[in-house]
Amino acid sequence: MIAVTGQNGDVGSILLGLGADNGVGFVNIDSCSSGSVDFLVHMAAKSPPTKIEPMIASNVIYTNEVIAKAYNLGIKKALFFSAVSVYGTQAQENITEDAPLCKPDYYGATKYLAEKLFAESALDTICLRLPAVLGYKNNTNIIARLYNRLKNGEAITLFNADRIFNNFIDVESIFKFITTVDIAKDFDTLNLAARQEVTLYEIVLFMKDLLSSDSSIVCLSEPKSFFNISTKKAQEYYGFTPPSPYEILAKWVERELKI
Repeated sequence: MIAVTGQNGDVGSILLGLGADNGVGFVNIDSCSSGSVDFLVHMAAKSPPTKIEPMIASNVIYTNEVIAKAYNLGIKKALFFSAVSVYGTQAQENITEDAPLCKPDYYGATKYLAEKLFAESALDTICLRLPAVLGYKNNTNIIARLYNRLKNGEAITLFNADRIFNNFIDVESIFKFITTVDIAKDFDTLNLAARQEVTLYEIVLFMKDLLSSDSSIVCLSEPKSFFNISTKKAQEYYGFTPPSPYEILAKWVERELKI
């Protein structure tokens, strides 16, 4: 049995559905009994546009409470859903887990503080630094914003159109990872993301074709800050296989069109 928080959120609800389909038992941590849990998956969080006070309450204070609950239940291991937002404002390719943080926003800062709480705890923990997770409800990430503009036939202006972009992932790939990974270290941080194989422009063209959109696309050459994500550590040490960005997008667009 896997104890969870945030099971009613966008990602959590999909994850629990996958668990039900694949015989994996996810149970809210408040409904668990001592000795019945294999490990904890802490997903609950507040993200922008939530104000700073609720973010601190959810992402930091509640995380500390969850760790205490885990102790009381005899849980020894945990997976924490952190975010690439901890890296802040970056302007380089292949961001790795040891990259210096650069002015993270409030959300990134609260996620980093939560990571530190797990690092200082007695739980063996892997912090998953996740990019945009393509679920049902999040309309603020870049993929969702591009999708909505394409669906509505609105013009799209792209910066860094020719750069390889992999700053997203699907819930299915996260599910596969968390149900097979061996949490063996006291503490570790890992990036998970799509495979590095397509440019931002190719992503837009692919979704445009899926949607039969008539949106115009303008690619500007002026420099803008840009980063993408290295998953080398997760691949080499934890057996992670980065999913195909085309497969992620095809499944996600099909699902969005049914909502």
